[in-house]
Amino acid sequence: MARPVYILCSQSGTEDKHTGMISHFNVLEMALISPIPAQEPGKPIIIVSQPIQIVAVWMRDDGDIDREFEFELYLLIPPKMTRFDLGKGTFSFTKFRHRFTVNIQGQPPLEGCGEMSAVSRIRPVGSDAWITQEYPIIIGSAESEKQSNGKPT
Repeated sequence: MARPVYILCSQSGTEDKHTGMISHFNVLEMALISPIPAQEPGKPIIIVSQPIQIVAVWMRDDGDIDREFEFELYLLIPPKMTRFDLGKGTFSFTKFRHRFTVNIQGQPPLEGCGEMSAVSRIRPVGSDAWITQEYPIIIGSAESEKQSNGKPT
């Protein structure tokens, strides 16, 4: 049965066109949120958000060569653990490993502080049993971060 290799969130990454090897840049372990200050009427608010790249890698077993799988990739957003879908569909292993890459431009709809999880899961078509891997990201408050002198809250 196919098994997870890894899942990782970073700000960006690249794939070498000759070897297929990938590199991840600015691995995301924690993010800080802060309220948008009130603005004078008619003045624009500029919000610059960091991109997020999620890479999930799966490895096939010998019995998976001619098998079709379903996949889902989503975020669980605190504090209610709201599901934010990033992709779903079917695939087959054409190589020993299969890689899913999703780039999020703009900010996911954050609702508060807590642990956000990037989730990748697969199952053979027709099966009820998902195989899942998760990557947790701490979402903290910029205000409480200042008060704790840089220690995560």
